[in-house]
Amino acid sequence: MTTLPASGYDVRFLVDGTLDESVVLPTVEQITGRAPRTFARWARDHADAFR
Repeated sequence: MTTLPASGYDVRFLVDGTLDESVVLPTVEQITGRAPRTFARWARDHADAFR
């Protein structure tokens, strides 16, 4: 499958809706000082903002 490295956008998501999030980088923790959280965790933590 084709990936556009200049934009970092994975075309597979547009083509078949899959998203490979298996590569985990330490960037979030390096910048924020906190471990990253999953989208599911973020959604639970912020669910009230969408009700």
